[in-house]
Amino acid sequence: MLEPAATGAAAAVLGARDLRALRKILDRGRAAATVEEFVLHDTAFHLRIVEAVDNPVLSMLRQV
Repeated sequence: MLEPAATGAAAAVLGARDLRALRKILDRGRAAATVEEFVLHDTAFHLRIVEAVDNPVLSMLRQV
């Protein structure tokens, strides 16, 4: 429920470098050999988006 709002806010502040980093994370997730590896990359992807918003509450909730 909170993630769509965070994604919308992040879209306003993410630059080209950020988008390239997110693309790399997505590519690693797609190439994952195990579910555990995929989850690791998926978590990193979503955490990076939440961190871009720089909202400590969202960051805390994402890490739980």
